[in-house]
Amino acid sequence: MVVLFLFNPSENAFYPRCGLYLTTGLYCPGCGGLRSMHQLSRGHLVEALRCNALAVIAFPFAAVWTVRLGWRELRGLPWRPISLPLPWLNILLGVLIAFSILRNLRFSPFIYLAPP
Repeated sequence: MVVLFLFNPSENAFYPRCGLYLTTGLYCPGCGGLRSMHQLSRGHLVEALRCNALAVIAFPFAAVWTVRLGWRELRGLPWRPISLPLPWLNILLGVLIAFSILRNLRFSPFIYLAPP
């Protein structure tokens, strides 16, 4: 987070580039995620949503999961992966696929799902 706060991914070339976008020109669900996190670290929620709305929604869940893992580690408990019921995994996969398709459509209103 410190690196993302200090160095804007839009202006620095040392951040990794999306292989799908480089080869096909299509945005994956993660495209714009680093820029989104940079904007969130600066307190720019609207611009973060513009970079990757799905990532902004996922960040709090990832933060809670990370804190949970850290708490388990501090208490000496074994690491456990996330286990979601199959219906929730299907919903998550459907959201990722729908978001990927919609953000690659080049007409309004879906054009706003593509990173700037």
